[in-house]
Amino acid sequence: MSEPSPPQKLLLDELNGKKIAVQTYDDRIWTIRTGALTLTFAAWGAAIAVGENLDTLKSIAWVLAVGSFVLLVTGFAVEYFYVLRKYRCIRVLDKNADNIYRWMHEDPPPTSDEIEKFLSFSGDAHIADLLCDEKKDPPDCRLRTRVKKFRDMFLEGILIYFVTAVVFLIVAWVLSPPPAGTWF
Repeated sequence: MSEPSPPQKLLLDELNGKKIAVQTYDDRIWTIRTGALTLTFAAWGAAIAVGENLDTLKSIAWVLAVGSFVLLVTGFAVEYFYVLRKYRCIRVLDKNADNIYRWMHEDPPPTSDEIEKFLSFSGDAHIADLLCDEKKDPPDCRLRTRVKKFRDMFLEGILIYFVTAVVFLIVAWVLSPPPAGTWF
């Protein structure tokens, strides 16, 4: 097999770069998840280990619960934006692969505008411009409604972050309920 021509090499490098970006986003998402959960459980574990009696734990339960909630909500927000970028990159990778296939099987070569759009994907481009085809998709096209895997990963994040946060809030409520008549 012969060496790829410079344009072919450029296209292959572009596709390989996007594949590496997808893997990097996935690694970062799991790093955020494990980091947030590790910090949350470590704080609760340290409080339990340091607390000599139940009264000590009761006195700091709400501080731990609110701190855990804030940490987990922040982790979810950061993860959400990484998931958006990951699936935007996947969508662009799919579109680019479709364009390459089309260019290989059509007689007229691609125009310079098509090639420029192919190579201009970046993290700060508007998401609707990259993910929606003006001719095929409705005007209100959004990634969240088009990619089932995105919804699945979004639900994973809700389960990981919010369920854990709610559990810790319930634990704080059980350990140290507010005085009667102050809540609800």
